[in-house]
Amino acid sequence: RGGCRRTWGQVRSSMLENRWLENVVLMHRELFGETPARVVLDVGTRDGDDADFLVRRLGEYGTTRGVAIEARHEAALDTRRRHPRLEVIETAVSNYVGRADFLEITAAHK
Repeated sequence: RGGCRRTWGQVRSSMLENRWLENVVLMHRELFGETPARVVLDVGTRDGDDADFLVRRLGEYGTTRGVAIEARHEAALDTRRRHPRLEVIETAVSNYVGRADFLEITAAHK
């Protein structure tokens, strides 16, 4: 058989991802109908999976711009490798200008 084989961990991760993000998809459809999103912005992406999921559910590559923002260098590199069609911006985002301590948070399911 052809196709992509995934591990149970990848399938489980995808199921969790979909459960949480499906509300975003539903809200977008409620507000904008079937109009595709022009931009999907994922701040603190970790791995690009959420941004990729939303681009595919709310539009499509080529018409919907997927932007993943990640402060951690290793995670930004991993996102670029895993999702080459996403635009990855390696920076932190804050509500003020200047330097701040960075607190790394790791999700239990990823």
